[in-house]
Amino acid sequence: YGAAALRTELRNIETALGRSRADRAVCRIDLDLLLYGDAVDATLRIPRPGLYSEPFMIVPLAEIAPTAIHPLTGVRAGAAAQRFARARGLLNLGALDG
Repeated sequence: YGAAALRTELRNIETALGRSRADRAVCRIDLDLLLYGDAVDATLRIPRPGLYSEPFMIVPLAEIAPTAIHPLTGVRAGAAAQRFARARGLLNLGALDG
């Protein structure tokens, strides 16, 4: 797989799970390609712009891949999330037990 093929596959999964892009405000599932190794591609928006400045991207990325390295800055996802949390005063409350 290349990055473009992977992005297409992610969109196919979204569609199969009922995602419609007709109304951007309604979204049950959203799969984004944030990083692709050390690839930098402006057309595909890789790495995803704002990756290390938006909590909805950096926090989950740091949870599943804390050692992932941003190809433009060289900063690991876990370190970026920690800096973000300190700067914003966010607390990690741990896993939710259900």
